[in-house]
Parts: sequence; C-alpha cells; structure tokens
Amino acid sequence: MRVERIWQEIAAGFTALAPFGKAVSMFGSGRVADADRRYEHARRVAARLGEAGFTIIIGGGSGLMEAANRGGRAPGRPRSGSAIELPHEQD
Repeated sequence: MRVERIWQEIAAGFTALAPFGKAVSMFGSGRVADADRRYEHARRVAARLGEAGFTIIIGGGSGLMEAANRGGRAPGRPRSGSAIELPHEQD
C-alpha cells in the first residue's frame, strides 16, 4: 500500500507540473540577503534560464528563492513557487 501511495504522489506531481513544459527547480536558503553575491548570482542564473524558455520553479521563501523568482520574470513565462512546512521557520 505504501508503494502504491508513493506512486500516486509521483504521478500527481508530474501531472501538476506538466503544463509548465521545460522547467528548472531552484531552491536555496531563505537567509541570504539581497546584498549577498549569491543572491545576485541566483537572480542572473534564473534570468538566463527564463530567457532560454524555461519555467522557474522555486521554493516559496525569501533569500535565494526570491532571487530566482525575480530573475525568472521573463515575459510570457510562468513561474511557480512551492512551500514546505518548516515549523521553526514559519507560522
């Protein structure tokens, strides 16, 4: 039963992501400030990927995920954010 449930979750995930076409997932620390060089690097990488036609799928947080979201704002390209439960990080 457990394997069947896992298989169903994987199938549901692929179904949910299928409309995005070519996509790249970018996740990273929510504790990186916008003045950090890594923030700018993540923004630039996401921008280049967006320009190349990729949908940017990010974690829904701040820091590097925010940088990727900002960088991935290519006209006409969707972006998607997802969140996980981190009891010590969010209400």
